[in-house]
Amino acid sequence: MVCFMETWLRLSRFPVQNKEKFRLLKEYKDSGAVLKYLEKHRVSALIKETKLPFNIEKDLKKLKDINGGLITIFDKEYPKILREIFDPPIVLYYRGRIELLKNFSIGIVGTRKPTKYGVTATEYFVDELVNRQVTIISGLAIGCDAIAHKRTLKQKGDTIAVLGTGIDVVYPATNRSIFKLIEQNGLLISEFPIGTPSLPHNFPSRNRIISGLSSGVIVIQAGDWSGSLITAYNALNQGREVFAVPGNIFNKMSNGCHSLIKQGAKLISSVEDILEEFSNPDLFSNTSNHTYEKNVELSKDAQDLLEVFENGPVEFDEICKQSSFAPGYLLSLLTELELNNILIKIDGCSYGKKYN
Repeated sequence: MVCFMETWLRLSRFPVQNKEKFRLLKEYKDSGAVLKYLEKHRVSALIKETKLPFNIEKDLKKLKDINGGLITIFDKEYPKILREIFDPPIVLYYRGRIELLKNFSIGIVGTRKPTKYGVTATEYFVDELVNRQVTIISGLAIGCDAIAHKRTLKQKGDTIAVLGTGIDVVYPATNRSIFKLIEQNGLLISEFPIGTPSLPHNFPSRNRIISGLSSGVIVIQAGDWSGSLITAYNALNQGREVFAVPGNIFNKMSNGCHSLIKQGAKLISSVEDILEEFSNPDLFSNTSNHTYEKNVELSKDAQDLLEVFENGPVEFDEICKQSSFAPGYLLSLLTELELNNILIKIDGCSYGKKYN
């Protein structure tokens, strides 16, 4: 077993692009034969310069010390959905619950600096998908990624973080607490060897795995060009569903999503917009309670107040104008509707219906 692991660890670290290793594995059907071929021929055009020292024995010890593991593209645990993409990683290093790779998953990505609207949208879609037992995949970056992971864990859902570093490297450092929680309750994976630092060119490569593991990808907010758009374009090339959340036309963080919508991504405003793209009802083991009128007992004033939101979100000052309630009492009614999951607060001062 150790010899088998050593072969794959060496192959993982060999300074040749993944797509060339994958091509050779398809041809030779054996990792040892591929490693021998590469060590013998070392075609300079295929070799990427690297000065990172490594020691296989240290790799094995480190994997053991962090309760990590490695699965190969030949293993039954390797997800079929990922194996089908153009350039699947030949190995996946992991920490945590490897069984999550078998789950139906949706990727959620977005800007590192979301607005309050972006935060609200991320949390809304996470809540609704987790309620249906969908696993959430993201890249553990700051911003929308971190929010998606944290919200999933808060809702007792399953989440997978795809790293652009080794599985023993926390990046960014500010996400250390989330990293630890995902290790304990979810799954951390990476195609990069132990000790790999945060190198800029690794993250676009990481993004193809986020989309490759997902049946669909949601882009929450994105500027004109960002890693989120790279993930979305990977998803399109891989035949995945791409969903974009519309935003404020005057906010540059909406530009990326609006561009995706123009190019054919599906505009989404509710979780039903996502689920209707997947025809198999067995994928979702729970259903959303969106028929709140039948199941929630509201005060008469709260029921009357709902009429204000029939045409979309409304700012607090406008709610005051359209209703006859004093501001203090109005706040208590809005809180009642929020607690019953009927209204959602947007951008700190607007409210809108959570279910249509």
